Amino acid sequence: MGCQQNTHADSIIKGIKFYPEHSRCADAETCARSIHEAGFNSVFMPVLEKDLSDAAEFDLYAFRHELQKRDIRFTAVVQVFYDPVKWDEHPEWRALDQNRDDSPQSWQKMISPACVDFRKLKLDHINRIIRELNPDMLALDFIRYPVFWENVHVDSLHTITRRYDYNSLSISMFKNSFKVGSHLSGLPENLPSPEWESFKTHQITSFVRDVRAQVKDIPLILHILPWLEKEQEYYLTSTAGQDVDSLALYADFLSPMLYPMVPGLSPERIRKMVMDFTTRHPDIYLLPSFHFSDTLSQSLLKEDIFNGHVLFHWELAEKSQGLFFK
Repeated sequence: MGCQQNTHADSIIKGIKFYPEHSRCADAETCARSIHEAGFNSVFMPVLEKDLSDAAEFDLYAFRHELQKRDIRFTAVVQVFYDPVKWDEHPEWRALDQNRDDSPQSWQKMISPACVDFRKLKLDHINRIIRELNPDMLALDFIRYPVFWENVHVDSLHTITRRYDYNSLSISMFKNSFKVGSHLSGLPENLPSPEWESFKTHQITSFVRDVRAQVKDIPLILHILPWLEKEQEYYLTSTAGQDVDSLALYADFLSPMLYPMVPGLSPERIRKMVMDFTTRHPDIYLLPSFHFSDTLSQSLLKEDIFNGHVLFHWELAEKSQGLFFK
């Protein structure tokens, strides 16, 4: 299984990210009908453990049924290494930077990708989603190491100062994997290094591989950072741990988050980045994620360079439905 491009009109994804707690629609039927009338054929919704409980505030099961009635695909989004609940409960699982600092970057409370117990919990959660919701697609978000990328100019990635993950679990696993001398009492002296980069990307790719084994033929989407140009891919791999060639072996789509609030991401730059990436990776199918804005909706979404897209998010789209087309 790998990224494959499908240009059939019926397969083109017109997706919308949906957070019921932020929506003006009050119930599952109203939300599904409004999304259908706006012209979207796919809904991307984060599914947390609490959303599958009997005490859930929004009836996800009813929403899934209402979407099916309207032939709208339901994509369950799993926030992988971002988990504020487990972050609070298990300080020993937290991702640490090179100074052993576990303070989150803004709101992003993230877990060490090397934590075996946490990975098992996430895989169990994904298995429950598949069993109970039977989603049309599955998307993995926060499938990376911590980095507060939204405020970093795309031409200044070298200014990122916090590097991850130096949790003792990661260091111990790295030492064992690459036979780093046991006499080193602190951080391995050769970090960062090609071996460390390989170790980091393996933690991310191996989780995606395990998810692929669980979901079988369900299309799998991975949200990646918007660093698509050749010079930027080094940081995508070394900082975020996202090796696009390896990830594409297990995913059907890679979804770069091309949000206009990121410094340097103008519509013209986005076109350049996408063309540069697809030229170098012709076999990888991109499904861009855009933050909803009038400019992007009008200047990018209807262009031939995209075979589908996901908009972030429904609360903003509710205010401007006239921009969309069926």
